[in-house]
Amino acid sequence: MRKVFMYDLKKLIIPYSIYLGIMSIICFSFMLSAERETYSSFIGMISAFMLLLIFGTILYGFMYNKRKISADMYYSLPVTKRQLFLGKYLASLVGILVLSILYIGICFIVFGIAVGLKKMSFELLPLEEQAMRLLISSVLRLVFSIPLFNFCLLFFYKANSLIDGIIYVSLGCAIVYLIVEIFSCFILDFSYFPSLPIFVFTHGIDQILYGSYFSVSEEVITFYTMIYILYALLGYGLIAYLLWWVKKDSAIRTQEISHQIFGYKVFLPMTAICIMLFSFIDEKMMDGMNSVNGIVYFIQFILITIGLFIGYCIYHRNLKFNKMSYITFGIVTGINLILLILI
Repeated sequence: MRKVFMYDLKKLIIPYSIYLGIMSIICFSFMLSAERETYSSFIGMISAFMLLLIFGTILYGFMYNKRKISADMYYSLPVTKRQLFLGKYLASLVGILVLSILYIGICFIVFGIAVGLKKMSFELLPLEEQAMRLLISSVLRLVFSIPLFNFCLLFFYKANSLIDGIIYVSLGCAIVYLIVEIFSCFILDFSYFPSLPIFVFTHGIDQILYGSYFSVSEEVITFYTMIYILYALLGYGLIAYLLWWVKKDSAIRTQEISHQIFGYKVFLPMTAICIMLFSFIDEKMMDGMNSVNGIVYFIQFILITIGLFIGYCIYHRNLKFNKMSYITFGIVTGINLILLILI
């Protein structure tokens, strides 16, 4: 495992250095050319940097089981599958954290230069408070970067091909978002906070920290604080599941149609139903105050149905599906049609 770790860490140095250099130049040029900035602009740069870094690391470091040639080669190495995965995982994690800390340091340097050039706005918050908020928000993003990395890695690694992996990450994040939004409708009058894991990372953390600044009630802050803590705990715990599952992974599934339960079989119907269900619940909770008319919901139903059909085409890599997919497609479309009528 140590050799895998060192090899992957060395392999990441060049692309990471190039990425850090490009993003540092963007930070300097964008921030120092602006008329007036606040700490939130730097938070936005840090969030974008870390998100791109996480997704890029997953694509770069965990493509080895997405092609038959590379899967056969890596799984024939004199290390166990768990050691191979763990070595790559730790190398990626160290790379993400170290590079993020370096970029945060660069942002603080630019922040100091911007203060010296009088390009910072202190009308709403004084310098000391802005600097402290920037530091706290940056540290919390480091803490939340690991759960987000684990979530996206789980969805990507379970896929059989690169395209499947990208779709799994997208659908997985969408399902998590929709479930939280649907649940929040029964707890709160409206949904104020971002629930999509990516948006939690970009600005949800700041709204939790500074809810009063965003004019958000204590009830909403409490609810979403619990959701975000649950996100983090599940995210950190996912590594245990990944290490257990990797042990029984096989190169046989590589580039094959993804028939496993954790995949299109569940993701496609869940996404389609959750979207329509959220619209139904949102309309009922608004109690007639929603300005959206029936035609919009009908168009949404049509788009969901078309998207579901395209999803099954991608799943089967063909316009012909198996019997279970046809049945599932029919059931999901029927449920969504009932929800449309009830709206």
